[in-house]
Amino acid sequence: MKSSLIFVLFAVLLVLTVGVTAQDQQEEELFFRANQAYKEGRFQEAIEGYLSLIESGHANGNVYYNLGNAYIRSNQLGRAVLNYERARLLKPRDADLDFNLRYARERMRDVVPERRSVIDMTFFWLGSVSLRNLFWGFAVLNSLIWAVFTVRLFRRLEWTYYLSVILLILWIIV
Repeated sequence: MKSSLIFVLFAVLLVLTVGVTAQDQQEEELFFRANQAYKEGRFQEAIEGYLSLIESGHANGNVYYNLGNAYIRSNQLGRAVLNYERARLLKPRDADLDFNLRYARERMRDVVPERRSVIDMTFFWLGSVSLRNLFWGFAVLNSLIWAVFTVRLFRRLEWTYYLSVILLILWIIV
Protein backbone atom coordinates (compact mmCIF):
# COMPACT_ATOMS: atom_id res chain seq x y z
CA MET A 1 0.00 0.00 0.00
CA LYS A 2 2.75 2.44 0.99
CA SER A 3 4.95 1.58 -1.97
CA SER A 4 2.09 2.07 -4.45
CA LEU A 5 1.28 5.48 -2.92
CA ILE A 6 4.93 6.51 -3.22
CA PHE A 7 5.00 5.27 -6.81
CA VAL A 8 1.87 7.27 -7.70
CA LEU A 9 3.28 10.44 -6.08
CA PHE A 10 6.55 9.96 -7.91
CA ALA A 11 4.72 9.48 -11.22
CA VAL A 12 2.63 12.62 -10.70
CA LEU A 13 5.77 14.61 -9.81
CA LEU A 14 7.52 13.29 -12.92
CA VAL A 15 4.60 14.23 -15.18
CA LEU A 16 4.41 17.74 -13.70
CA THR A 17 8.16 18.24 -14.09
CA VAL A 18 8.11 17.10 -17.72
CA GLY A 19 5.11 19.37 -18.44
CA VAL A 20 6.79 22.41 -16.94
CA THR A 21 10.05 21.67 -18.76
CA ALA A 22 8.22 21.26 -22.10
CA GLN A 23 6.40 24.56 -21.58
CA ASP A 24 9.66 26.36 -20.72
CA GLN A 25 11.30 24.93 -23.83
CA GLN A 26 8.36 26.11 -25.93
CA GLU A 27 8.66 29.63 -24.50
CA GLU A 28 12.44 29.66 -25.10
CA GLU A 29 11.86 28.53 -28.67
CA LEU A 30 9.29 31.29 -29.22
CA PHE A 31 11.73 33.86 -27.80
CA PHE A 32 14.49 32.52 -30.06
CA ARG A 33 12.24 32.63 -33.14
CA ALA A 34 11.21 36.22 -32.36
CA ASN A 35 14.86 37.22 -31.93
CA GLN A 36 15.75 35.47 -35.20
CA ALA A 37 12.95 37.29 -37.02
CA TYR A 38 14.26 40.59 -35.62
CA LYS A 39 17.81 39.83 -36.82
CA GLU A 40 16.51 38.97 -40.29
CA GLY A 41 14.54 42.23 -40.55
CA ARG A 42 11.06 40.72 -40.18
CA PHE A 43 10.05 43.15 -37.47
CA GLN A 44 6.28 42.54 -37.55
CA GLU A 45 6.85 38.82 -37.03
CA ALA A 46 9.21 39.59 -34.16
CA ILE A 47 6.60 41.90 -32.60
CA GLU A 48 3.97 39.16 -32.80
CA GLY A 49 6.36 36.68 -31.18
CA TYR A 50 7.18 38.99 -28.30
CA LEU A 51 3.51 39.85 -27.81
CA SER A 52 2.58 36.18 -27.65
CA LEU A 53 5.27 35.68 -25.00
CA ILE A 54 3.80 38.53 -22.97
CA GLU A 55 0.26 37.20 -23.36
CA SER A 56 1.36 33.76 -22.15
CA GLY A 57 2.66 35.34 -18.94
CA HIS A 58 6.38 35.20 -19.68
CA ALA A 59 7.01 38.92 -19.71
CA ASN A 60 10.28 40.19 -18.34
CA GLY A 61 12.51 43.18 -18.92
CA ASN A 62 14.30 41.58 -21.85
CA VAL A 63 11.07 40.78 -23.69
CA TYR A 64 9.77 44.34 -23.29
CA TYR A 65 13.16 45.73 -24.33
CA ASN A 66 13.27 43.59 -27.47
CA LEU A 67 9.66 44.47 -28.24
CA GLY A 68 10.55 48.16 -27.97
CA ASN A 69 13.47 47.61 -30.36
CA ALA A 70 11.19 45.90 -32.86
CA TYR A 71 8.68 48.75 -32.63
CA ILE A 72 11.43 51.32 -33.24
CA ARG A 73 12.57 49.45 -36.33
CA SER A 74 8.99 49.40 -37.65
CA ASN A 75 8.62 53.17 -36.93
CA GLN A 76 6.02 52.77 -34.18
CA LEU A 77 7.74 55.13 -31.77
CA GLY A 78 4.89 55.52 -29.30
CA ARG A 79 4.66 51.79 -28.72
CA ALA A 80 8.44 51.59 -28.51
CA VAL A 81 8.51 54.19 -25.75
CA LEU A 82 5.69 52.40 -23.92
CA ASN A 83 7.55 49.09 -23.95
CA TYR A 84 10.85 50.70 -23.00
CA GLU A 85 9.09 52.24 -20.01
CA ARG A 86 7.69 48.83 -19.06
CA ALA A 87 11.17 47.33 -19.38
CA ARG A 88 12.60 50.13 -17.25
CA LEU A 89 10.27 49.17 -14.42
CA LEU A 90 11.80 45.69 -14.45
CA LYS A 91 15.39 46.70 -15.33
CA PRO A 92 15.89 50.19 -13.87
CA ARG A 93 19.65 50.62 -14.33
CA ASP A 94 20.14 49.28 -17.85
CA ALA A 95 22.29 51.73 -19.84
CA ASP A 96 21.24 50.35 -23.25
CA LEU A 97 17.60 50.66 -22.31
CA ASP A 98 18.03 54.28 -21.18
CA PHE A 99 19.88 55.12 -24.40
CA ASN A 100 17.20 53.56 -26.61
CA LEU A 101 14.44 55.28 -24.65
CA ARG A 102 16.11 58.67 -25.09
CA TYR A 103 16.64 57.92 -28.79
CA ALA A 104 12.98 57.00 -29.31
CA ARG A 105 11.79 60.12 -27.52
CA GLU A 106 14.11 62.34 -29.57
CA ARG A 107 12.74 60.88 -32.82
CA MET A 108 9.12 61.56 -31.88
CA ARG A 109 7.67 64.66 -33.52
CA ASP A 110 4.71 65.56 -31.34
CA VAL A 111 6.33 65.10 -27.99
CA VAL A 112 4.76 66.87 -25.08
CA PRO A 113 7.52 67.86 -22.67
CA GLU A 114 7.32 66.14 -19.33
CA ARG A 115 6.45 68.29 -16.37
CA ARG A 116 8.43 67.43 -13.34
CA SER A 117 6.70 67.94 -10.06
CA VAL A 118 8.43 68.88 -6.84
CA ILE A 119 8.16 65.28 -5.64
CA ASP A 120 9.80 64.00 -8.84
CA MET A 121 12.64 66.48 -8.44
CA THR A 122 13.06 65.68 -4.75
CA PHE A 123 13.06 61.92 -5.22
CA PHE A 124 15.01 61.95 -8.51
CA TRP A 125 16.85 58.78 -7.50
CA LEU A 126 13.66 56.74 -7.30
CA GLY A 127 13.62 55.98 -11.03
CA SER A 128 17.00 54.25 -10.85
CA VAL A 129 16.07 51.92 -7.99
CA SER A 130 14.03 48.79 -8.50
CA LEU A 131 11.24 47.90 -6.11
CA ARG A 132 13.23 44.90 -4.89
CA ASN A 133 16.26 47.07 -4.04
CA LEU A 134 14.05 49.61 -2.32
CA PHE A 135 12.46 46.86 -0.23
CA TRP A 136 15.80 45.42 0.86
CA GLY A 137 17.18 48.89 1.62
CA PHE A 138 14.13 49.58 3.76
CA ALA A 139 14.50 46.22 5.54
CA VAL A 140 18.16 46.88 6.35
CA LEU A 141 17.39 50.42 7.47
CA ASN A 142 14.56 49.17 9.67
CA SER A 143 16.86 46.58 11.27
CA LEU A 144 19.49 49.23 11.95
CA ILE A 145 16.93 51.51 13.58
CA TRP A 146 15.71 48.78 15.90
CA ALA A 147 19.29 47.79 16.74
CA VAL A 148 20.15 51.39 17.65
CA PHE A 149 16.93 51.73 19.67
CA THR A 150 17.78 48.54 21.54
CA VAL A 151 21.30 49.76 22.33
CA ARG A 152 19.89 53.12 23.40
CA LEU A 153 17.40 51.39 25.69
CA PHE A 154 20.20 49.92 27.80
CA ARG A 155 22.95 52.53 27.37
CA ARG A 156 22.18 56.16 26.74
CA LEU A 157 25.19 57.14 24.70
CA GLU A 158 25.32 60.41 22.82
CA TRP A 159 26.24 58.85 19.46
CA THR A 160 23.21 56.55 19.59
CA TYR A 161 20.94 59.59 19.81
CA TYR A 162 22.41 61.21 16.70
CA LEU A 163 22.51 57.93 14.83
CA SER A 164 18.88 57.21 15.66
CA VAL A 165 17.84 60.67 14.43
CA ILE A 166 19.75 60.22 11.15
CA LEU A 167 18.35 56.72 10.63
CA LEU A 168 14.83 57.88 11.44
CA ILE A 169 15.07 60.67 8.83
CA LEU A 170 16.35 58.17 6.23
CA TRP A 171 13.57 55.76 7.19
CA ILE A 172 10.94 58.43 6.60
CA ILE A 173 12.46 59.29 3.20
CA VAL A 174 12.57 55.67 2.08
